[in-house]
Amino acid sequence: MLEYFKNIKKDRHVLQMLVIRDVFSKYRKSILGVAWSMITPLSMVGVIGVVYSIVFGIPLISFVPYLFSGLTPWLFISNVIESGTNSYIIAEGFITQTKIHIEVFPLRMALGAFINYLFMSIAFFFVYGLIKPDAFNWNMLLYIPSSLIVFVFCWGIANIVSLINLYIRDYAYLQSILLQILFYITPLIYLPEVMDKRGFSGIYKLNPLYYMTDIIRQSMLGATEIKIFMWIISIMIAFSVFIVGIVLTKKIGRNIVYRF
Repeated sequence: MLEYFKNIKKDRHVLQMLVIRDVFSKYRKSILGVAWSMITPLSMVGVIGVVYSIVFGIPLISFVPYLFSGLTPWLFISNVIESGTNSYIIAEGFITQTKIHIEVFPLRMALGAFINYLFMSIAFFFVYGLIKPDAFNWNMLLYIPSSLIVFVFCWGIANIVSLINLYIRDYAYLQSILLQILFYITPLIYLPEVMDKRGFSGIYKLNPLYYMTDIIRQSMLGATEIKIFMWIISIMIAFSVFIVGIVLTKKIGRNIVYRF
């Protein structure tokens, strides 16, 4: 495991260059630039919030923060999964023509998505400050460790899906379907109690993304009750996935050049 981090340290300057290039190229020649990272979740929250508040009769002013705080980590996780899937394929030239360690490429995607996530978070706290300025409290500082836990989880996922996609090229299409399913069985746009009342609580409680998104949501909302159990499960899931990702990456190593 130490070798994994040593390889990243050796190529840290390459990693930094790639991440910066990815961020700038994404918004190159764009008038609003990185503001799109804030506008995209804001537009989703606006549309979904209005529709659901009308359909279910939920007050918009209380539903928007709940919805926004759930979509923010979800978009981060889904962006890492989608971009991480192609992290090795996109870097084929670097892998086959240079000696850059392969460990940097999934991390490259995770860091790029994390930067966008930070911009989305800024948009959330701005909106939340306008709607409920009195809700801000010290528990919101838990946003930092919760974000780091989810980042570790995403980093591990990026390692895993990038390797799967090299061996099974149809995986990316299957993954897009799975993400759509996970979106609806993760309590993002509805309260967990909705599933509990219908006896389907097991559906979301067995979903690891529920725990990842919930610790961030509770932190962003400044929840007064800290759910220790949720944090323990989230940490266990994050580090388990991360370790599996490292083991698979080190086991296959540069043999991935034969998969292109």
